[in-house]
Amino acid sequence: MPAGENSKSCLPYAGSSSVVVIAAVLALITLAVYMPARSNNFISFDDDSYITENPHIKDGITLNALKWAFTEHYSYNYHPLTWVTHMVDVSLYGLKPQGHHLTNVFFHVINVVIVFLTLTYLTNRPRAALIVSALFALAPVNVETVAWVSERKNLLSTSFWFLTILSYAYYVKLGGSLRYTLTVMCFLLGLLSKAMLVTLPFVLLLLDFWPLQRFATKNMIQLSIEKLPLLGLSLVFIFVTIFTQTTGGNVVPLSVLPFDIRLENAALSYIRYLGKIFWPSNFSIFYPYVISKSVVPAICAACVVIFITVFSIIKRQSYPWLFTGWLWFTVTLIPVIQIVQTGWASMADRYAYVPQIGIFITLSWSLTVVLEERIFLQKLSVLVFAAILCFLYITTSMQLKHWKDSESLYLHAMQVTDNNYVAYGEYGLCLMNKGKVKESIPYFMRALEILPGSPTLNYYTWKAYITSGNVKEASGYFLKASPLIRVENTPSIAKMLGISLLKNKKYGDAYASFLEALRFAPADTGIYEGLAQALIGLNNPTEALLYIEQGLQLKHDAPVLLKLRGEISETMLSETKK
Repeated sequence: MPAGENSKSCLPYAGSSSVVVIAAVLALITLAVYMPARSNNFISFDDDSYITENPHIKDGITLNALKWAFTEHYSYNYHPLTWVTHMVDVSLYGLKPQGHHLTNVFFHVINVVIVFLTLTYLTNRPRAALIVSALFALAPVNVETVAWVSERKNLLSTSFWFLTILSYAYYVKLGGSLRYTLTVMCFLLGLLSKAMLVTLPFVLLLLDFWPLQRFATKNMIQLSIEKLPLLGLSLVFIFVTIFTQTTGGNVVPLSVLPFDIRLENAALSYIRYLGKIFWPSNFSIFYPYVISKSVVPAICAACVVIFITVFSIIKRQSYPWLFTGWLWFTVTLIPVIQIVQTGWASMADRYAYVPQIGIFITLSWSLTVVLEERIFLQKLSVLVFAAILCFLYITTSMQLKHWKDSESLYLHAMQVTDNNYVAYGEYGLCLMNKGKVKESIPYFMRALEILPGSPTLNYYTWKAYITSGNVKEASGYFLKASPLIRVENTPSIAKMLGISLLKNKKYGDAYASFLEALRFAPADTGIYEGLAQALIGLNNPTEALLYIEQGLQLKHDAPVLLKLRGEISETMLSETKK
């Protein structure tokens, strides 16, 4: 056990009154910038499936709900602890968005404070820790994570990320199996919140190098063996994540998105994330893939990343904070850099929530060292830093306004990105759900210009035309939505396709669609009605009667089925008399 390892120089007690005051000020600043989020609404992107329409949490905390959270995966994810926090919110606030948003703000405040206390405890440099924490508190790239209720998993897992680091530092300072067990428990709770923590064992090795300086007394093999329990948990949750994403159909196959395009995007994304951190602008809830005509930008981006990485390794003894901070950034992005493509986004602001701290560490400690050698710059640096914080505060406040509702969010995404078919489609859906059906169609059409083969967009367009009474125009779009039936096994869509085909007198196709729907919803009497009507159209009343009788066994007073049975009986009777 490493009791007392470098404890004097690396892990001093950081409980002074000034540290408490700084932590309180950081909390207040973070609250001030994010409190307006309490008046924001839920958005239609994941908040419905995660919260407002999630049947498993609608009753709040219950034994059945807790059992579901820990034994099932849902919406491509397994993060039971996050589901529990949503259940608590529903128990406390119902489905009113204000309380849910305040919980997110609370977790971000906690994270800011924990970052400051952890870095102070690790380094005994409260000023440098203050710079990192203040930048983290106000960075506009974090608005998505805080303002989006569905990103609770990101906030909660980050809390446990830093509690794991803090408990690990405590273990390094004093040793003991109980302290190591505490580290493992914090890590496990983090993984149960979101699998993003799988890279944390490697980050702990980076912290062993700096600021813990454990490589002075132990070698790489010893320190790696020490991390084996954590690494084992990481491997388990990597497997669980791949399983849930794959079985949920959220992993894009290489045949659809080739590996070379993913590599190009990964290289460019590192630079784009740096751009979002250093020049915060043009934030979007969804970033579509941009297929470049040339590989030169990707090669240049890769060269920049490789150069900084090699430089940080070569200079690791002279600038250890650069080594730890830069590799923190690059390594923690690996699970979300979209080499394994989940969903269709090329990148996401929320993915920078933890990685950006590595960049802030590099900047903060470099600045601290420079100012120690140049005292005359210290007052000026305070003014510059204050100006930067003011700029970040204003930018974050402005970005937060775009999250007030779904319409504002998608309109902003359309303005700051090109060919954002998701923003066009979702904005059109918002209009349609508000009864503005005709106004929604141009947005669906614009989205289809970008992604004509999308089953979802074709379905939205079909629904808009059907609702507006243009059945003939509708069918052409909905036929293109048929892959959605096979991929997602959605009985309601198959049923609606059958209804559309019936109206166009395509009885054979309608019959096939209703049969598809019946496989997944055998208790839906509406499907039996459709099957009967299709068979009547195909001049097969005898088989139609079979489906009518099956439907009446489910609901003996179903009016449409009774009417169809009566009509068939009359027809057969009249034919018999003839």
